[in-house]
Amino acid sequence: MVEAYLEKEQRYFSIPRKDLLPFVPENLERALDVGCGDGNFAELITNEKCCREVWGIEPYFKSKNDTSLKLKKIFHTSIEGSLDELPDGHFDCIFFNDVLEHLVEPGKVLEDIKGKLRKDGAVIASIPNILHFETIYKILRNLDWRYENAGIMDKTHLRFFTKKSMVRMFESSGYKVDLIQGLNPEFGRKFKVLNFIAGGRIEEMKYVQMVVKASPLF
Repeated sequence: MVEAYLEKEQRYFSIPRKDLLPFVPENLERALDVGCGDGNFAELITNEKCCREVWGIEPYFKSKNDTSLKLKKIFHTSIEGSLDELPDGHFDCIFFNDVLEHLVEPGKVLEDIKGKLRKDGAVIASIPNILHFETIYKILRNLDWRYENAGIMDKTHLRFFTKKSMVRMFESSGYKVDLIQGLNPEFGRKFKVLNFIAGGRIEEMKYVQMVVKASPLF
C-alpha cells in the first residue's frame, strides 16, 4: 500500500480544497489537518480564516518546500501512530479532507480523536460518495469494479461510503452530525433524466463528495 501512495503525483498532495472553505468556522484558533499533504489547506485557512495555529499529519508525503511556514507542527506518521503526541482538549476543529476512506478503522479513529477536541470543537470531513452517478454508471456499463490512481475508485481507498453510512459512522463513534451536504456536483444528461423520473429522489448521486460537520458527544 505504501508503494501505491509513493507512485502518486505531487499534485495529489497539493490540492488546497477551497471548496471546503465555506464550512470552516470563523475565529478558528487551533486546527488539526489529518492528511495535510504539503500544507496548502493549512495555509488557506490561516490566510482566509485567520487560524492562528495548524498542526498536520501526513504519513506518505514529505514536501520539498518548507511546511514549517504553513504548519506549527507536522507528524510524518499515521493518525493512529500520532494520537499520543496530540494534546488533549486542544483543537477547535479537526479536518479529514478525503482521509477517512483510506483508514482501516475510520470509526475507531473518530472515536479516539474526540478527546483532542475542545468542548465546543468539531470534526469536518470530506468523504467520497460511492453512489456518485457517473461512478455507478461506469460500474454497471462495464460490469467491473476497476480501481484507479485517484478519485472515488482510488486504489488506496479501504472503505466506501454513502450519505447514510457516513452519518451512521459518525453517530456510532459518539458524534452528533450537525451538517451533511453534497460537494462538487458532476452529472450529465442521463442523470438529469433519471432524477426527473425518480422525482428527485436520487439527488445525492450527483455529488462526488459529501462534507460532514459533526460535534462530539462527551
